[in-house]
Amino acid sequence: MKNIMENQAKIKIIQNRREYFDNLFPKISGCNLRKDIDFELPNSCPACGYLTLDKRCSWEICLLCFWEDDGQDDFDADKIYGGPNGEYSLTSYRIQFSDEFENFKRENQDSELIVEFRLLDHYISTNEKNIEKVKLKIDKILSEIQGKLMN
Repeated sequence: MKNIMENQAKIKIIQNRREYFDNLFPKISGCNLRKDIDFELPNSCPACGYLTLDKRCSWEICLLCFWEDDGQDDFDADKIYGGPNGEYSLTSYRIQFSDEFENFKRENQDSELIVEFRLLDHYISTNEKNIEKVKLKIDKILSEIQGKLMN
């Protein structure tokens, strides 16, 4: 029972993060390649909740969590489709990402990247409304991640 409650709390954090970005930023475009859904998807990555995607439902891979955005979202989060995300449901991937990301943050707590994530998470928790300030933080984080991936 404790594990279920912990997992629900992890999912809630991701959903709150997504709601924050969805409310603060204008809608992004998307490709409605899936005809079985109404294309009104939130702006953020469905797996990690951060604003890492240029489009939704366009098979773009998140730079942070590596989920391939095939259009799966909260409405079908427990389904396993196979395909680009293998044998993961969105729910199970969110939980695994949350665990791994928390471990990464603990192991690298003094790194500049983790300090930047903490500040972004602070903006989210305090409902920071300055879109330029938040966008600069996101861009800085994504730039640093891209730099690490290129090395």
